[in-house]
Amino acid sequence: MRFAASVCIVSMTLFCLGSSAAWGQGFGDLLPHDGAFIEAEPTLIVIPKSRDCVLGYSAKTDDWDRVELKSELPKNAPVVVSGDLAVFVHDGVCHGFSAETGRWASIKLADSKEPAIPIIGGNVAAVRHADDVYGFGTRHGVWGKATLSKGSRAQPAVGSSLLKIVDGETMYVFSETSKRFSGVNLTDGETVRAR
Repeated sequence: MRFAASVCIVSMTLFCLGSSAAWGQGFGDLLPHDGAFIEAEPTLIVIPKSRDCVLGYSAKTDDWDRVELKSELPKNAPVVVSGDLAVFVHDGVCHGFSAETGRWASIKLADSKEPAIPIIGGNVAAVRHADDVYGFGTRHGVWGKATLSKGSRAQPAVGSSLLKIVDGETMYVFSETSKRFSGVNLTDGETVRAR
């Protein structure tokens, strides 16, 4: 039984690496015409051959939405998908697709020259960039932003429905139902507004 389980794990790892590691997770397959799709039910992401837009389909809303891009999406750009959401960063803009709303939402990064990589839990995503952290939740399909202290090295912890980041004495949180970050001072317990 252990041997069979090991073979299964190795096979799945090779399948994921061989088919779609460039897309962030092992949910997609390359199409024969140089376009791509990434599927993690109920979400389907399509990158057409032109690579000048990305389309999202939600099985929950039975609707398509597209985000137009200023420049062509590189073939190695990570588009990360996890069930109810998909996130990618391109040309200094974070793009998030929510299967709950069936829509894309975008937010411009403070400094578009630095690269940013999205991290996804179940229904929430985070992007840590410069002195900011960005959050995206599936319920409302909107981005939130919290500005951390200058030079902060804090990194978000992303769970299935909540992301949190501790910056000095302040903990910021963003959940799948959030429209903005909220926070609490860990010394005195007072709530704080995200900057």
